Amino acid sequence: MRGIIHPPDRLRDDHSAAVLACSRRARLHQRSEMAGTIFPEKASLRTRCWCTSQWRRLCWHCAAYIFYVAKPRLADSLAKSSGRLYTLLYNKYFVDEVYDAAVVAPLVKGSRTVLWKAWMRPIDGIVNGVGARSRASGRIFRLLQSGNIRSYARGCARFSGGCAGDRICRRR
Repeated sequence: MRGIIHPPDRLRDDHSAAVLACSRRARLHQRSEMAGTIFPEKASLRTRCWCTSQWRRLCWHCAAYIFYVAKPRLADSLAKSSGRLYTLLYNKYFVDEVYDAAVVAPLVKGSRTVLWKAWMRPIDGIVNGVGARSRASGRIFRLLQSGNIRSYARGCARFSGGCAGDRICRRR
């Protein structure tokens, strides 16, 4: 299987084998240098940011454990002692309340006045107009359906026009 994925060593030239060996040695050397320190000098910015975020996460998890599991009364006493600051942080700087008052309430009020009152008449008029036209056309078509076969024939003759229609209608 190795020969299918990677070419056998004997087919490689000496230069590519030397480059491969040097890059492996360099990576191993770099890992051994970084193993003993938290923030190695040669670590990339990405590695340093990752380490910093993991330390912060660990600290916040420890603080949450202390406040809510180990000593739950400590959180209550801290909330009472901080007063308005705790209220401000607990209510998320009152952003939701300000948004409701400044954006949501005017939109709801405007939609009730404009959309409900201004659009309700045209929409109701269209719906009621369709219903009235249906009733009126039903009254007209009801007159055409009397149940008398002669009246059906007369109607067909009138609407078809021509000489035959005139003769049938005048005879009666």
